[in-house]
Amino acid sequence: MNMRAGLRRNNTDLIVSAKSAFAPLFHARNHPKYRDLEMVEAIQRTAVPDELIQFFNETESVSLNGDPYTGEGLDFKAETVNKEVQTWMPRGVPDGNDWLRVTRNLDKLKQLGKKCKELYGVKRRQTGQRNNNISEQITAYRVLLRSKEYLLSPLDKTKTHHSLSGIELDSDLINFQERATNRRTEYYDTKYENVDATKDTSMVCVMTDERRQMNDIQNQSKSYICDVVDNLLENIIDKEYQATLKNELNGYRLRLSRTKRDILIIFHSKLKDVIAEEDIAQDIQENKDE
Repeated sequence: MNMRAGLRRNNTDLIVSAKSAFAPLFHARNHPKYRDLEMVEAIQRTAVPDELIQFFNETESVSLNGDPYTGEGLDFKAETVNKEVQTWMPRGVPDGNDWLRVTRNLDKLKQLGKKCKELYGVKRRQTGQRNNNISEQITAYRVLLRSKEYLLSPLDKTKTHHSLSGIELDSDLINFQERATNRRTEYYDTKYENVDATKDTSMVCVMTDERRQMNDIQNQSKSYICDVVDNLLENIIDKEYQATLKNELNGYRLRLSRTKRDILIIFHSKLKDVIAEEDIAQDIQENKDE
């Protein structure tokens, strides 16, 4: 709401407020393009000289018809003008001269089109007025929230939370705002301040199924699988066999670009089987000793 109201009225405070509210979301959910755009824009607004800040504020949105309540971003307005230009293009693939001729005479061409419509009695198609009364929908949504007791204990870490449609939510979702903000801060530090990254590099999950898919070894990169295998090797009891497996892993790392992911996945499964067999053998031995 703040973003729409700010753009329509060119209210810089509302626009900046809306962007800051959405900024952590782009970092928590791994949206690299939006993340970079948001960060670069925030840095530019902070670093811009005082002489230009007024220009920044005045051009957050523009209105082509002079109505102060119909403002939009410059990219939207450029697209609108681009569509108008294309309607006057000749058939076929336009060349540079076609673009120059139309863009330089667009205002005159629009006046010509308007006069022709008036001459031939072509009336502008009337669009229906939008109904902004959504009180019934709001009431129905409130009833749904209360019937599901959705907001009764939203921060209770001892219970399993579900969405309104019944989907099980990830237990870490309670920490969404904190982790999202931390990841945004870390992204800035690592990219612009040359600070070493921490271990919090995984996406903030919303659903438990999403976490299962994210943690599934089948969906990991080859480098990540090697790191997982390296950690698993520390659990091998037989040190000679452990050394043999480490040499095999190092071989895979040396030719990682030519090693297929399936081979690493098989190696990972093999390692887990070895660890499980050793655990069973150790349990049997402990029972015998007792």
